[in-house]
Amino acid sequence: MNLISILESNYISSCLLMKHIIFSLVISLVSCVQLFSQDTLRIDISNKWFYTDANGVKHVAGDGKIKNTFHLSIDFDDYKEGIVGVTIPKGTSFFVNSKIISIPTSDDGVYNFPVSKEMKMISVYHPIGIEKIQSELMLPNIKSQQKIESVKIREADIYENFLMTSLLLLLFLYSYNKTRSSELFSNHFKFFRAISIRTIGEAMFKIRILEKSNLMLLFTHSLGMSLVLISVINKGALLNHLLNWFKFETYLESVLLWLLLGILIWGVLLLKSALVSVFTMIFKLNAFRRVHFYSYLRITIFIYAVGLLLFIYFTYQLPEINPSSIVINVGLILMFFRIVIVFVKLLNVEKFRFLYLFSYICATEILPYVYMAKTMY
Repeated sequence: MNLISILESNYISSCLLMKHIIFSLVISLVSCVQLFSQDTLRIDISNKWFYTDANGVKHVAGDGKIKNTFHLSIDFDDYKEGIVGVTIPKGTSFFVNSKIISIPTSDDGVYNFPVSKEMKMISVYHPIGIEKIQSELMLPNIKSQQKIESVKIREADIYENFLMTSLLLLLFLYSYNKTRSSELFSNHFKFFRAISIRTIGEAMFKIRILEKSNLMLLFTHSLGMSLVLISVINKGALLNHLLNWFKFETYLESVLLWLLLGILIWGVLLLKSALVSVFTMIFKLNAFRRVHFYSYLRITIFIYAVGLLLFIYFTYQLPEINPSSIVINVGLILMFFRIVIVFVKLLNVEKFRFLYLFSYICATEILPYVYMAKTMY
């Protein structure tokens, strides 16, 4: 009896011990699962997907329009070691870096893309169309309490701060140029002289292009043109093949890009002056050199000023509207009239055959204009 009692007692003790061990294991497993879930950060990136319209303008997915194709740009520094989860209809085709890939069919419509260093863009295509994309970025080993600022592509107010800074610097430079050479400054901004077909008695056409004060003023104009060009491409997400060169992630990058592009445009204006000189020599139209260049420059100044005013207005008054397409269309129309005005001016400088002058204008103005229009569209 004692033996049976002892065995029963040991059996009960063993059962209690096993129960305690199993309970402890369950608690440990639950704790591990909770710990793992806390160490995986999930970030909603549905608003990072975009589609491109016929004009090359990017629009955020989920704006109510059904589109066949959507894209997600991948920056490895922001998405590394992460998994991009996408919830979309069955029958969707997937592309990575514009190359179609095979992904197993998912019953729940959720597809995961582990991010790799070679991955630049994920694209999805559905023949019927997709109205909305639900997408999240899963980052393992990052506690959910932590905030990941790197996932945010760019602070919303960087462009506004950049625009304000560049406008203040432009105002300072123009004031400096006006103080240094008031007559030269006023000659650059005579709008009615710029569009007039008369050229007799113009003091502007006697100024040497490489004069020191004139070069400084040309550089200031170049900074203004640089500001408009950066705004058109970066804010409007146009010209995707150039976007990587013009995008900026921080305020300092925006200012440096603006200054470097201003120097480049300054060089282009000087190159334009050199090309005009070469073609006037080829066509034996030496009297046209300064008339042509300064007429071109004056009208260009007003074209960029119109573009800048449009960007300022839309940025601070109608921020929900993207003015890039408007600025491009207005700019191209004004550039066409610039060609007409320059041509008519040259007709009044000296008497040459119409077709002869038209050939000169084709080489110096029309062909560059056609190339620019083609690039923009």
